[in-house]
Amino acid sequence: MASQDHHHHHDHNHHDHHHQDHTNPTNSWVGVDGKVYHSHDGLAAHSHEPIYSPGYFSRRAPPLINRDFNERDFTVGIGGPVGTGKTALMLALCRYLRDKYSLAAVTNDIFTKEDGEFLVKNGALPEERIRAVETGGCPHAAIREDISINLGPLEELSNLYKADILLCESGGDNLAANFSRELADYIIYIIDVSGGDKIPRKGGPGITQADLLVINKTDLAPAVGADLAVMERDALRMRDGGPFVFAQVKHGVGVGEIVTHVLQAWEVATLNFSAKAALILLYFIFHKTHPDALRYKSVEFSYNCESLSVNCNSPVFELAKTEEVGCKIFEQNPTKIKNYGIWLQYQSRTGYHNMYKEYRDITLNGAVEQIDVH
Repeated sequence: MASQDHHHHHDHNHHDHHHQDHTNPTNSWVGVDGKVYHSHDGLAAHSHEPIYSPGYFSRRAPPLINRDFNERDFTVGIGGPVGTGKTALMLALCRYLRDKYSLAAVTNDIFTKEDGEFLVKNGALPEERIRAVETGGCPHAAIREDISINLGPLEELSNLYKADILLCESGGDNLAANFSRELADYIIYIIDVSGGDKIPRKGGPGITQADLLVINKTDLAPAVGADLAVMERDALRMRDGGPFVFAQVKHGVGVGEIVTHVLQAWEVATLNFSAKAALILLYFIFHKTHPDALRYKSVEFSYNCESLSVNCNSPVFELAKTEEVGCKIFEQNPTKIKNYGIWLQYQSRTGYHNMYKEYRDITLNGAVEQIDVH
């Protein structure tokens, strides 16, 4: 197993960022931007942004719209406190997805390679597709403030294997730890019931702003006196109704549901331009004019001489129905008026149907918004 060493030679207290080490007597300083920076090894300087509230799921940072998946493959970040089952979830996801999708994984530990070695020992993936990173005493810095230590091995794995999905496990940390969108396109935060049913309502960006919250080890609830109904209530309240999954990852319970969430996000994020345009058209044209669309088998869309067939039962189609589709296409230099020919073919019980009309606008968004859906 390849590894990424990041050794630290001093003790670290998370509540005292003005400590000194043996190599730098002034280990904390004010940067030109006015933020207080510190370093644990003299190299990876970072600041800790003040957090005044747990934040809101509905206002969480969205995935980057300009992500180039040719530089680094779609990345799933898995975070959570120590011992909640992050590595077990990494193993479960690998076992569930590896036969159909190309995967690679990066694990984080503070001073060991324990989690990476666990994945190798259990045959999660071929050893060469796993990297173990030692982050040192601030594991949250490696996924938020200074992500370079993880970007390096992730980009290396992308270049070597052209994976569909990369998995990146954070080192165990507190409820305030969450992934930077520069690092993770989809964020899973995992807690477990052994800490009691109070954990969801304690909040923190990990709980409130992750794309998916996993409440693991539900089989232990009776032993620790945790009320799953209370955890469900508080998770829904703290996350503005955002998705969460009750799971027993070690026993495979809930893993399929977690996989579905991951694949939905992967499909939407990695769609090409024509496919994203198709989602917009499906939402604005098809579902508003054909409320019984679920009986159709597929929808075919053509844009700029490219064709795309969308299965009506696919997660992407389901997302187009149930959400706002995140469906704005951002085009470069949208200053020139163009002709947009929009053609939609769909199959019903009576056969195939075609719809075609041209619109003049500076963007595809504008052309779609001109469509009369009544």
